[in-house]
Amino acid sequence: MNRSFIFACATFCALGLLTPATGVSAQETDVIRGTVVSADGKPLEDVKVTATSVSGNVNRTARTDRNGRYTITFPGGDGDYMVEFAAIGYGARRFQVKRTADQEILVADARLLPAAGELDTVRVIGQRDRPRRNDASPDISGSERPVDNNALSADQQGDLAAMAASIPGVQLVPGSDGDPAGFSV
Repeated sequence: MNRSFIFACATFCALGLLTPATGVSAQETDVIRGTVVSADGKPLEDVKVTATSVSGNVNRTARTDRNGRYTITFPGGDGDYMVEFAAIGYGARRFQVKRTADQEILVADARLLPAAGELDTVRVIGQRDRPRRNDASPDISGSERPVDNNALSADQQGDLAAMAASIPGVQLVPGSDGDPAGFSV
């Protein structure tokens, strides 16, 4: 009888020692999960979610799906995280998430508010200068000197690159191996 009592006590003790070890291994990986919605409650897609462990300063990021859901895992996590949410057109949001008791999943839901404001109407009044077409004013296209074909030889008269090179600031780039010539401004 003593032997069976000792065997039963040893069995219960062994089971008691295995239970905490199993619980610790389940908590070695922290899972942070949540949903991100707009001010009107609609899910936001492609929100960047960054979770940073407080003790180790390790970052993990995820993006929300079309339903506004995301999941971030931390192998060997400590259960204390800062979670940040960022999306174009919305104000950034940041808060802390801590594991209490024996939670398997840390839930971090967020509601983002619009950050872009609407500007008042701007009215600009001014007088526009109109080009004078009949005066002997400079060319409105930007060149103040017309192309002078008199400086070109007879064989270059039809060559556009050679004609352009006669203008100050334009350099002729002769072609090689039968390629057409070009110019550089």
